[in-house]
Amino acid sequence: MQIAGLEHEMLDLVLRMPEDLEEAYSKYAAVIFPEKAGYQNPSKIVVMGLGGSAIGGLILSDYVYDRLSAPIIVTREFLAPHFLDDHTLVVAVSYSGNTEETLRSLKSALKLTDSIVTITSDGFLEKTAKKYSLPTYVLPSGRPPRTALPQMMIALLWILEKSGLYKFPIEEAKEAISLLKELRKHYVANPEPLIELASKISESLPLVYSYWPYRHVGYRFKTQLNENAKIHAFWAPLPEANHNEIMGWEGRLQANYHPVIIRDEKEEDYLRYRIEYLKNLLRSRGISYSEVFTKGRTRLAKMFSTIFTLDLVSVILALKLGVDPLPVSTISGLKSYLSTRIDPKEYSEI
Repeated sequence: MQIAGLEHEMLDLVLRMPEDLEEAYSKYAAVIFPEKAGYQNPSKIVVMGLGGSAIGGLILSDYVYDRLSAPIIVTREFLAPHFLDDHTLVVAVSYSGNTEETLRSLKSALKLTDSIVTITSDGFLEKTAKKYSLPTYVLPSGRPPRTALPQMMIALLWILEKSGLYKFPIEEAKEAISLLKELRKHYVANPEPLIELASKISESLPLVYSYWPYRHVGYRFKTQLNENAKIHAFWAPLPEANHNEIMGWEGRLQANYHPVIIRDEKEEDYLRYRIEYLKNLLRSRGISYSEVFTKGRTRLAKMFSTIFTLDLVSVILALKLGVDPLPVSTISGLKSYLSTRIDPKEYSEI
């Protein structure tokens, strides 16, 4: 399937997002949790991961922010937080299974709790899960971690169900799958909005603004622009940006900025007024901007419709710039550099 005559493996991976959601729902329903404290009705959930392996936890925290009695805390460090206990459910996420930061965090977490679930496709994390008999959600292998977000989100939602904290939102998932299939058909026939946004960003420094519950959907777009299009991009959540970042528009403009504001057509007035002020401010400085509105009825569908749309924009931008969206050579270079200086036994022998 092509969009605007563009062909690439990464584009294919994004376009199959609805099927990824469908397959993950059926596959991950079978994972069983032990009947013990921590796994059942935990007082808090800690998701440990980095990069494309952390984004699912961040988006999940937005999804259940006003629906869950237990907090979801995402950590992206070398060490697990010291507040872990037998009533904490830890979710260790590493697509490759070899992410040093996550493995070091897991090593320290095992000293504080044994209520741990893993999400991975391979590597040391999978071996550790087998060694300690930890429930594991196995991701499809052989693809960039950032393209496994649908599977990670479905796994995380099943984790909430299995722990007794939140019933799996099957109707929302069904709407998300159906809506993505409709959007795919629409974008293949009418790619102009995607191409237009990619073109506006191509000659600029994008600044992504988003608010809850799409806060980390905006952050996802920022990181997709980084990894797919290989450009700098920056993100700020509203309303926090109104208390600091907007002052930057008062000073000397250092670059050709293009703000992208992620919005919901049913947003509250208190949000709309703040965005109106921001738009007026941008216009007063001669700054063009773009608005991306969510589609769908339910929260999960709105989140995934926006992720799907903006993922496509990031890949189209890469291809328009003549950049291969698939490899992340600089990140791979860092890992290679570290491999010559750090003995994997420091973190792999758990």
